[in-house]
Amino acid sequence: MSRQLGLTYNQSHKALKIIRLSIMTRDAAFLDLMDGQTEMKRFCRPQGYDGEPVHCMGDHAPVFRLRFKGSGAEVRIVSNLSVKEVMFMPLEKQFFRSMFVCPEPSSKDYLLFSCCSYLRKKAQQNQCNKFKKTLENKSSFWEMCFRLMDNYHRISPESFALYLKEFELRFNFRGIALSREILSCLCSFVPKTTY
Repeated sequence: MSRQLGLTYNQSHKALKIIRLSIMTRDAAFLDLMDGQTEMKRFCRPQGYDGEPVHCMGDHAPVFRLRFKGSGAEVRIVSNLSVKEVMFMPLEKQFFRSMFVCPEPSSKDYLLFSCCSYLRKKAQQNQCNKFKKTLENKSSFWEMCFRLMDNYHRISPESFALYLKEFELRFNFRGIALSREILSCLCSFVPKTTY
């Protein structure tokens, strides 16, 4: 993208972040994940008093629910669950890159979350299970999701919501040019000034 637009990598990275923020902030429930207008809240602090990282152990990182509705998908925050709680539930958890997926008990929904490598190791979930094909056969949402995630080495827990809302928008508007919808998101995100 940066070459096509004549931008540096950092400029194109910032532009994509603003687009993802504009998509996410259209859902008011996701505003609590923000720390200011353009920054996401951090769950683990980079350093404590002793210079070591301070891990939240999943206490603060959010859990999301993916629900398929008709031919679309909806991503919501599950406010009454933490990553730590889900990580230690006796659910079959599948891991791909930075994303955990587990079927929600007694429903057709999925719980999704991301956590740092420290917590993954603590929960002994550091190995990637071969589950992509199983999910891809259930819905084209997963095929699109995995294809897009293949472009990234990892997605931080702080940024995970941005990508999930992007995947939701892409899936719900598949086959339709996204430019008009993205423009609408950007226009609603940029503060309006009065003269």
